[in-house]
Amino acid sequence: VVATNVVNKPAAAFGGGQYMLTWDVNNAIRAARVLPSGVLLDPSPGLSIGNGTFPAIAYGPNQFVIATRRYDSGLGGLQVRAHRVSGAGVSLDPTGIVVSSTLFTGPTGSDRRLGPEIAFDGVDMAIVWPAEFNSTVLRGSWLGPNGQLTATEHALTGPPNVHHSPVIAAQGDSQHELFIDVYGNDSPGVNNFRLNRSILVAKTTSYACGQHLECKTHFCIDGVCC
Repeated sequence: VVATNVVNKPAAAFGGGQYMLTWDVNNAIRAARVLPSGVLLDPSPGLSIGNGTFPAIAYGPNQFVIATRRYDSGLGGLQVRAHRVSGAGVSLDPTGIVVSSTLFTGPTGSDRRLGPEIAFDGVDMAIVWPAEFNSTVLRGSWLGPNGQLTATEHALTGPPNVHHSPVIAAQGDSQHELFIDVYGNDSPGVNNFRLNRSILVAKTTSYACGQHLECKTHFCIDGVCC
């Protein structure tokens, strides 16, 4: 697929009758389309998507979305950014859509998932990420097909435990996602980490709701997500 010795962190998704592979090379995100027959549509060095590391990819609707972790030297911190890519292999957002509203330093460690994770929930892209090393908070947000954020980022976990390595899978009903992370006590001599699973209720605008936390926007007014 790519003729270089510095390829890192590959990811792949299928949609629209083709696969799309993505990877990072020296803090730049590349991608390539592959047909089910195995024919490579984008020879090395692949499609130029934008800057970033730790790419994750999902499909829907009618486009791929690649979420990455990117260092902004001007702001002095990390951001999560998203790049929509058409089925024709055109990067619709070369500079990326800023998904995280706050800068973060980023986790480290070979035993941890360090980048964002992404899944299509039937309407929006659900994106989750770890913000800090040994943090009690993992964060998430939702990106619409038009490139607009449904809402600003939400804290998905909280004290007292340390949480890291989030992953997400969507049910496809625009309301529910399975969220998995590793949690526990990272104190010296303890290290009792376990898997935590929860079903996120994150409803799209106009769905019936009983409280703010059920809505992606965190606004439930008169029983409807707004």
